[in-house]
Amino acid sequence: MFAQAFGDLDRVGTKTLGNLTSMMKNFYEASKNDLDPTQLREVVRIIQNLEEQSWERSPFAAIKEGINDILTGTREVQAAEANLAAARAAQAEVEKRNASEIAILRLQMSQAGTDEERATILQRINDLERQNRDAVKNTQQAVEDLAAAEYKVQTGFTKTKAALNKMDAYLGNLSSDIGKIGGTL
Repeated sequence: MFAQAFGDLDRVGTKTLGNLTSMMKNFYEASKNDLDPTQLREVVRIIQNLEEQSWERSPFAAIKEGINDILTGTREVQAAEANLAAARAAQAEVEKRNASEIAILRLQMSQAGTDEERATILQRINDLERQNRDAVKNTQQAVEDLAAAEYKVQTGFTKTKAALNKMDAYLGNLSSDIGKIGGTL
């Protein structure tokens, strides 16, 4: 698989190219948490190269996919932005509410008479801090979702542009060839 992905893609069939792209995307998804950033960038570069080759071979399909990615990605960006705003607001509310309660609980802990009272108070503090961490995780997930949606839109534009450039070059060559034929008649 990797030998083909790193090799001369002009010698690879279109169907094989699609299979390679799918396999590399699956590899990326399965390995993204295990690879270091340099390795991840290399895998992404390979996937982009495979996709660009595919777009050049099927420009009409690439334009259709690109426009679809732009449209669905734009809707996803809007939804992700709303989710992010809600997650940030929820995080701020949870942290604000919990901060005052944690401050009160710490004061109570300093005045607690028994170990059992301190343990109960400490457990409540831990629960509140866990709520804070969960709110932060929700916000981080919303940020990641927004980045993924924005990437989809960007990929749609890139795909559409590559396909249009390929078609422009093809039509330019075709026009030139027609002009040559007309000149010889």
